[in-house]
Amino acid sequence: MTHLSTKKLQEARSRLRLIEAFGKLEGTKTVENLQEAFADEAQDHVKYMCAAQMASAEGYPDVAALFEEASAEELVHAKKNLQYLSGIRIGLTERNIQDAIKGETKANKIDYPEMARAAEDEGFAEIAEWFEALVKTEGKHAQWFKEALQTLGEG
Repeated sequence: MTHLSTKKLQEARSRLRLIEAFGKLEGTKTVENLQEAFADEAQDHVKYMCAAQMASAEGYPDVAALFEEASAEELVHAKKNLQYLSGIRIGLTERNIQDAIKGETKANKIDYPEMARAAEDEGFAEIAEWFEALVKTEGKHAQWFKEALQTLGEG
């Protein structure tokens, strides 16, 4: 039991250091760099997973394994960048759900509708349709997270 308490104390101290550091980071070039690094690492994670699937389908299991390993490391990098940007450790479920609702709702109500309009205006009907499909999907995701938050509150 002491080990668990010590671990929780260490995690709490780590969260406090991150929150304190985040306050100092706001508005700095470092925050911009963390945002760019997060986006790059997250994109590389997904891109490498897709490349691993392609390599596997083409019969290159060693190359697929290389892409999978690199993808896993990119995910670790993205999480650490997000940790600094969030000011807390990812893992506090209620806050994670609230953040997910906010992000999915923004994507559903603002981001993808604007992207669909722009694609349509520029003559890219197929891409506009894709963005419209994402509007519906992101709305569904927001609803899932709202239901999860309610369930969390009941538990």
